[in-house]
Amino acid sequence: MTIADTPQQAPSPRIADALGYEAPYLIEKLIKNSVVETAAEGEELFREVKRYLVLCNLDQDRVWSMYSLRVDETWHQFILFTRQYMEFCQRFFGRYVPHSPSNAPEVEFARPVEKTSFAQFCARYQEVFSEPLPDVWFDENSVTLDRRLFSRWSGPLTVHTAA
Repeated sequence: MTIADTPQQAPSPRIADALGYEAPYLIEKLIKNSVVETAAEGEELFREVKRYLVLCNLDQDRVWSMYSLRVDETWHQFILFTRQYMEFCQRFFGRYVPHSPSNAPEVEFARPVEKTSFAQFCARYQEVFSEPLPDVWFDENSVTLDRRLFSRWSGPLTVHTAA
């Protein structure tokens, strides 16, 4: 695949428009469901979903894993607005961008597809967006008392008050 948008060039208008897409209904739902505490935090997570989708679209010969449960949850919530999500994908990528859970059955691709690492994801993110992967991708840095926790690794959560 040839990528027309190299880091030295400005992003194509379609990509810039995709990154500028707003979804106030999604931000409202993220706050309501305690995924985020503020609209600004919701906007930050949604920005990362859009960037992730742009990377997936640019690099259709690669499989980019989802490395943040919080960014993934934001994507899930966006997908639940089915009509808006489908219109977003069609408008900016010309196709529906499917979501496959980590335990989904293996997919046969028509052409060879490179499986990637977190280090490759970080490098590609910086190459495309000219900045390092933001802290929001590191779930361990985002636990607060008022935020819903998404973690398959944490086990039972016990809270103690200081005596």
